[in-house]
This record gives sequence, C-alpha cells and structure tokens, in this order.
Amino acid sequence: MIKNYKVVFLLPAYMGSNHSLFLGVGYLAAAVKQKENDAIIIDEDAIRWLYAAEGDDKSLKLAEERVCNEIRKYSPNMICMSMNTANFKNALRVLRYVRKSFPDTYMVVGGPHISVCYRTFLDWHKDLFDAAIIGEGEDSLNELIKNLKNEEAHKVIPGVCYSDNPGGFVAGKMVNIDTIPFPDRSAFFQIYDEEEKRVVEENYQRVFYSHLPGFENGHTRVVATRGCYNNCTFCSPGIYWRNPENNRPCRRVRSAKSIVDEIEFLVSEGVGAVYFDDPTFPIKSNLKFFNAFEHEILEKNLKFYWGAPVCSDEIDSSILDRLQRIGFSYCYFGLEHYREDHLKDFHKQQDIKRCLDLIMECKKRGIHCDASYQIGLPNETVDGIKKSIDWIFQNGIERNTFYSITAIWPGTEMAKEYGVTAECYESEYDKKKFEEKSGLYFYEQGNSVIEQFYSNCSGTYHFIPMEVAIDMKYYIFDKGLTNRFAKKRGS
Repeated sequence: MIKNYKVVFLLPAYMGSNHSLFLGVGYLAAAVKQKENDAIIIDEDAIRWLYAAEGDDKSLKLAEERVCNEIRKYSPNMICMSMNTANFKNALRVLRYVRKSFPDTYMVVGGPHISVCYRTFLDWHKDLFDAAIIGEGEDSLNELIKNLKNEEAHKVIPGVCYSDNPGGFVAGKMVNIDTIPFPDRSAFFQIYDEEEKRVVEENYQRVFYSHLPGFENGHTRVVATRGCYNNCTFCSPGIYWRNPENNRPCRRVRSAKSIVDEIEFLVSEGVGAVYFDDPTFPIKSNLKFFNAFEHEILEKNLKFYWGAPVCSDEIDSSILDRLQRIGFSYCYFGLEHYREDHLKDFHKQQDIKRCLDLIMECKKRGIHCDASYQIGLPNETVDGIKKSIDWIFQNGIERNTFYSITAIWPGTEMAKEYGVTAECYESEYDKKKFEEKSGLYFYEQGNSVIEQFYSNCSGTYHFIPMEVAIDMKYYIFDKGLTNRFAKKRGS
C-alpha cells in the first residue's frame, strides 16, 4: 500500500483576464493533505504568463513543456484536471498532451463542466481519463485515493464515475463545508523559484478589483458560501450547486467564526484586502450569519478592506453603515437590464429604482458599487441594445457598470429552452451547422478584443454575433466611457 499518495492538480491556460487563484482547487489540495497525502497545483496559465512577460511569442508551447517537466519531476500517483466551460477547449488540449506523456498515471477530471456534462464527456473522451468527480470533490476524491491505495480501484464511490464502468455511478452528497480545511494557497507556488513566484503573484493580482479602494496594496480571495438560492434561467451556479437529493438550488454558508479566523490568518500574513468569491454574499437573507460575522470582526479588532457580490435587496442604508464600519469598500450586484419584463423572462426579480439608489448610497460612503449588465438578450435588436446602453449613461452609472454578453451555459434552463446540449460544446462538434439551425453564435476562446472588456463571453453560445458585440463595445466608448477606476479631476 502506498502511504504518501502524491497528487498533481492541473489548471489549463485561461487566456483571458481576471485570472486569480482558483480556490476550488486550493480546497481540494488542502483536503488531500489533511488525509496525510501530498499535493501540488500546476497552473498552465501562470506558467504561460511567466514566458509571455519575457516577451516570448511561443509562451503557450513553452508552458506545455514546463507542465510536463514539473509533473515528471514530482512523479505523482494521480493527476487531477479541473475543467470549466469557458476554458473547455484549452482543457482538452492540456488533457490530451498530459495523457499522452503520462499514460500510466491515474487521471481524474472534474470541475463545473464535467459535473454538468460528464455523460457526453464520457462518450467523446473515454480514453482520456480514468475517473470523473461529479459535483463537489473533497470527500469523493479522498475516498477514491483511499481505495486506490488499498488496490480497490473500482469500488463504488458516491460522486465518482469510472470511465470503464459508467453504469456504476451513484450521485454524491453535499459536503459539510465547515469540515473542509482552509484552501492551500501555498500549493499554487511550490514549483517556482523566488523570482518566478514574484511574477506569478503579480499576475494573480491583475484582476479588476485590484483598482478598488483598499485593494491596491495586495488582496486575496476567500469563499464564504457555496451555491445560490435563486433560479435565474441563465445562471450556472444554481445548476452546479443544486442539492442532489431534491435537485433544487441551495446555498450553504460557512460559520462566521471559521471565515473570520481565515481572514485573521491572512491579515497576519500581510494581506490587506479580501474579495469574497461567492455567487452572492448573505446579509439580510441570513441576518444571523451577518450579525455573527460583524461581531467576530469587531471582537478581533481586524483592520482590512473587503468586497463581495451581493443581491441588490440584501443591503439598505442602515446595513451599509454597519458594513462600512467593518471595512467594506466594494460590492457588485446583477442589475442585468433596465427593463423588468426582460428580467422576469429570466426569473429574476429586480427593483430598478432600488438598484440605482444602492449605487448612490454606496457612493456617498466612498464604497464602490458595480452593476453587472447584460447586452444581447434573446430577440434584442441592435437598436434595442443601444437604447439599453443609453439608459446606463442617462442615469449616470457608466462608471459603476461592467458588461456581459448574454450567454448560454450547459445545463441551465436557458440551454434547455434553446436546445443547447452538452454535445454542442465539444471541439469536434459542427458548431457552424448548429448556429445556422439555432440562430445562436458560438464565441471561441482567445479573442482579446472582447475578453478584456466583457465578462462571461468565451467558449459558449450567444444571441448576437461577435461583430455586434465588438460594435457595441465601441459604441460604449463613443458614449464617453473612460477608465472606470481612474480618479476624476478634483476627487
């Protein structure tokens, strides 16, 4: 029996902007180490950035070679590949070359795309993996490692699908998130020397919120919750985090003490700001939690800045005053569109006036509040998109708005409505033929013209062609948008 099982967690090149520490993999590394095994994280995108920063135009090829060299050096018993829809094409590229280079190493795939599309992935790529983790992985992966160490390679494990025995799959259970150790952030940096680590850390800091109040001198992410209680038709967290027992959206919240203990440790390590990497942060919807969270911060007298995504109805003026006292400097919420009839089509309830008031109330307190906003809704004309953008400027919130292109993600209600199946995302699938039949448009990953302006746009289907998305980007700039985070004169 192998005592010290060694696991490589592999992340494919993201190729977009806002690439930060992917804490989902950090949690898995910590869970594996908690069971007295070993783990490292190899992030191909961070390695690619090392070479790109030196001006090498073959940075991706060099990153591939470095990934294989690092795996060979570490000599793992298992390689785990995280795959999401936006980077699915890149993930397949990585999976193929790693599988070819290390055919005898046990290969596990997981992540949001696999969890929603694993049956199709099995049909198309059975030869590329040995097991798939469906849903949350901490418990399932540790159980799989334990069985492999005991040479029980095909024992049924909830949440694990074997490529050579898919019929034996049993759905997994939801993890008790308060039993998971804090994510292992150090595992992201183990393969680098000191200078490389400095460059990689700099890359991880290049996210939009690095420009926000209190975040300029360094920040990190923390996860407070898993899941979302809403059921918006376009939203993937509501699908990925569903309760497998009743198939309904749900949100689990870590204990306030656990969260603040983690922040206290990070502050002691020199971190000055925290961004909560959650679908939405609970405040009025879970006042018991928020009261305890506030109490823990004040009790420990912690001084740090923080921000989080919220729902617009989670905050009012009195809540904002309390938030400000505990370092809150940034939030964003999903405004999505100014027409409430469009929002109802998405199963999203929204009070537009409340949203505008929230932005203004935050501004009074020096808190930066953003609204995410969608263009290219189903049946929305170019004139309709322009009118929607005009509304942003008419209400003076152009410096508080970032844009997404309405996207269809696998497994969502929107995907079902428009006939977008898991097969439609496969690299060998005839997307052009499907586009002609469906009237949808697939955006390949890697177009910096849109990826560095729009969020939520790569590797999936949309209702407007990319040319229109680009035209609307320049329409927004022609309206007078400048750097949203640049200080205005006199401020």
